[in-house]
Amino acid sequence: MSERRSRAMRLFLDEVEAGGEASTVSYALGPFTSLLGAERREAEDLLIARARRGDIRAVETLGLGGVLRSLAVLERLSAASNDLGSAAARAVLTLMGPDPAATARVAEGVNTSSRVHSALSAFELRTAEGADAVVGLLDALGHPFLATRANALLGLQSQLGLGPLIEPKQAPLWVLMQDVATELSSVWRPAAAALRTVLEALMAGATPDQLGLVYERASRPGDIDAVWTPNDVGFDFDALLRLRGHDLLWAKSYLLSRLDMDDERAPEAMVVLGMVEALPALREAAGRARARPIAPTLAPAIAALEAQAAAIGDA
Repeated sequence: MSERRSRAMRLFLDEVEAGGEASTVSYALGPFTSLLGAERREAEDLLIARARRGDIRAVETLGLGGVLRSLAVLERLSAASNDLGSAAARAVLTLMGPDPAATARVAEGVNTSSRVHSALSAFELRTAEGADAVVGLLDALGHPFLATRANALLGLQSQLGLGPLIEPKQAPLWVLMQDVATELSSVWRPAAAALRTVLEALMAGATPDQLGLVYERASRPGDIDAVWTPNDVGFDFDALLRLRGHDLLWAKSYLLSRLDMDDERAPEAMVVLGMVEALPALREAAGRARARPIAPTLAPAIAALEAQAAAIGDA
């Protein structure tokens, strides 16, 4: 029997038996989608049977592979209050398009502790319709996995039409988003909470002006550009110190972003600016740095800012 199977079918069955590739969420999607006739039917039957037994990879393959006859099974599975349920709901959306019940279930799925499934749910919500999709994206802002938050940021920009409010790069709303996009929890967690509050206020009818989201230039363009593109030696400290208003807030956020990327020039620039508010981020970075090249720059910066904080009574 096996000799008569096509190469694609053998590849598909081998991967199912092996449990799938670690780098994917489905089973051998390429070979599966190339199957025809009786082999396609056999493969679909196998996936449906495995989905009924709780195989999340099978569920993902049914959705991504366009198996419409699996919809009834997927809709039943989507009622499960676990990662299987959210995966099934994503598959339903893939197969059917807009569906309020499936969207609501996917929105719940962003809150899972699973990094992969939270990110996939947030990705699906980027183009989903309805209020539940927006609520799910707002929830995704608070997820520890950066890819989940990144999908939330992109989805909210699109769903809420935020484009005019995030230009230029010094715009207050973009600064909040920039902070959410770091992996330093002392930075992204408060930023995510603040961003959600601002977006909910916008949705409730507050104007950008009322929320302080209208960018006002208070610095010379050349100084902003000098900070944006530091040279090999370091940041232009004179330019940094001349920044004011929204431009200064952006620069501080940008330095935190550079710190998150292990830019060895960022800690000294923070000291020059007197960024005592960056101490939690610097300490967090020091805890994860160990043998990284940035490590030797962190302790001196922390000590200098702690001294500044003590001098102003803000330690």
